[in-house]
Amino acid sequence: MLCTVKSITMVCFAARVMRETTMQNPTFVIITDRTDLDGQLFGVFLCKWSNGAEIVPQPPLSSNLCCCALSACQLRWGWVYFVCKSLSFRLNQSNFYMMNLFAPQSPALLASRIALAFVWIYQGAVPKLVCQSPVELGLLAHLGPLYGFMCSVMGYGEMAFGLLLLLTPWRWPFLLNIAAMLSLLGFVSLHEPGLLTEAFNPVSLNAAVIALSVIAWLETGKVSASNQ
Repeated sequence: MLCTVKSITMVCFAARVMRETTMQNPTFVIITDRTDLDGQLFGVFLCKWSNGAEIVPQPPLSSNLCCCALSACQLRWGWVYFVCKSLSFRLNQSNFYMMNLFAPQSPALLASRIALAFVWIYQGAVPKLVCQSPVELGLLAHLGPLYGFMCSVMGYGEMAFGLLLLLTPWRWPFLLNIAAMLSLLGFVSLHEPGLLTEAFNPVSLNAAVIALSVIAWLETGKVSASNQ
């Protein structure tokens, strides 16, 4: 039987920890990605010392054995449990699938993410931080006397939200974006209705952003379904 230094190190480490009373009967789960490797390591854990004594105090279990033994038996030592599992699986949102800018995604989703992120980052950086727009300050003046400070805070917040839309693994930020666009449109309509008739006004901009958010929300749902 082929024994490598790593295999022997694993066996000796497991044997030492299992005999440590302060560990309270630990269980080792050894996951391999090949059947031959699983069998090889399993054989190493069955080895004995030259005097016939077991190296590992409790014989290992293979994944094809009844798992009920793990909870049904009360042993002095812990378990060594072998599982052979292909590592080529894909994770989805329900088991921490992390989809970001560099993960596989449709061109429509990628374009929507980039466009939405650009809108929020630009709106937060330029009219609120780099050169504060009188229109922005006039709108925020309806919220209180600290509208200058609020403009700066909102600028950083909008930039952060843009990065979230670009890299988020979740779908809910796109729904939040839709709600934000509708709320902002209502706020402008209430306090500065004259802006709704200007060129590239909040109606046209918010409608475009909402449409991109709907596309991104639908596309992320397709990605999640394809990775189930």
